[in-house]
Amino acid sequence: MPTKLPLYKNPKIVFLTLFLFINAALWLYPMAMFDGGFVMNDKFETTYPAKMSLSYFIGIGIEPADMVDVKRIFLNGQSIALAICICLMIPFLIAWRVLMANKKNSKPVSH
Repeated sequence: MPTKLPLYKNPKIVFLTLFLFINAALWLYPMAMFDGGFVMNDKFETTYPAKMSLSYFIGIGIEPADMVDVKRIFLNGQSIALAICICLMIPFLIAWRVLMANKKNSKPVSH
C-alpha cells in the first residue's frame, strides 16, 4: 500500500496552490509589468504604448473616467508569452520538480 505524501510533496497540490497564488496576485492586484497599450477612439484611432497589468482586463485598477475614449487595451506578443510563462509554466515547472524529487527518493537502492 503506497504511503500518503505530505501536501507539499504532492505535485498536483503544489501546482494548484502556486497557480492560484500567482494568478490571484497578477489578476487581482494592479501591477503594471507587461508591455502593451491602448487604442484611443478620437478623430483617428491612435495607439499609445503603456505598461499594463492583467487586472486591467477585468476592470480592477482602472477608473471608469480613465477609460472614456479608450476603444480597447492590449498586450503585445512578448507580454502574452511572459504572462503565460508566469501564470502556467512556473507552477508547472515547480510541480514537475516535486514529482521528480519524489521519484528519485522512492527508488530502491541496489547494491
